Amino acid sequence: FNEREVNELRLWIEEVIDWPIVTGKWLKYFELLNNQDKVLSRIEHFVEFHPGFKRLVHDKDFLSILSDFLGEPALFFKEKLNLKTPGAKGYTPHQ
Repeated sequence: FNEREVNELRLWIEEVIDWPIVTGKWLKYFELLNNQDKVLSRIEHFVEFHPGFKRLVHDKDFLSILSDFLGEPALFFKEKLNLKTPGAKGYTPHQ
């Protein structure tokens, strides 16, 4: 990604982070920070609700690059944003 595209991805992530909790749409997961403050730790199932991410994961050129990298056809399977808040536990295998 070039600098403009990275900035656009950052904007999209901030947009998704700011979405409200809506039953039956995207999924937001929280964890406790210091056993008291609830912090957002993960967001799933958001691509179909965000035009930019939806366009990206279905873009033929993007999928072609991924396919070349993988050595087999790439396809969109599942999306997840893992947020690493300072001081949060996270998921041990990811640390």
